[in-house]
Amino acid sequence: MAINEEFAMSIVSTIANYLQIPKVDVTFVKLNNEYKEVAGYYIPGSNVICINSGAINNFNDLEFTALLIHEMRHAYQDFQIRNKNMSNEPKDLLAIWDEEMKNYKHPIHHNGDFIKQKIEIDAIAFTYFFLKKYLKQDLIIPNDIHEEVIKRVGKIKKTKNM
Repeated sequence: MAINEEFAMSIVSTIANYLQIPKVDVTFVKLNNEYKEVAGYYIPGSNVICINSGAINNFNDLEFTALLIHEMRHAYQDFQIRNKNMSNEPKDLLAIWDEEMKNYKHPIHHNGDFIKQKIEIDAIAFTYFFLKKYLKQDLIIPNDIHEEVIKRVGKIKKTKNM
């Protein structure tokens, strides 16, 4: 299947249903300059994922799917933060996610530090979990966060909806 809006929306819809969160829109943008290699991002509070069409030119369907799963987990995190009273996530974790979303360390400006944020660890762990369980695919995890990601995968597996 070709990477396009219809393909993106089918993945996003499936993941939204799985995570029990509202529909998220996907928009394709063209980022330039220092952001030209950023493949995609979720805009907190907006229910919008932006995909950088220039950065995904060489993505295959699986890589694109993994990107959307990752960004949908950020949508899940945002939903949990905004609905703290209904969330099953630990309150201390929600506080960390909230703080990190408000003070996000972008990969462009923070090199290796951005990937160590709890919201990134969780998004990578969820992507790893989902790809493995439902698509029988592996996700390569950077060595410096591997242990923390695998720990988070274990916690994700234990939640009632996963």
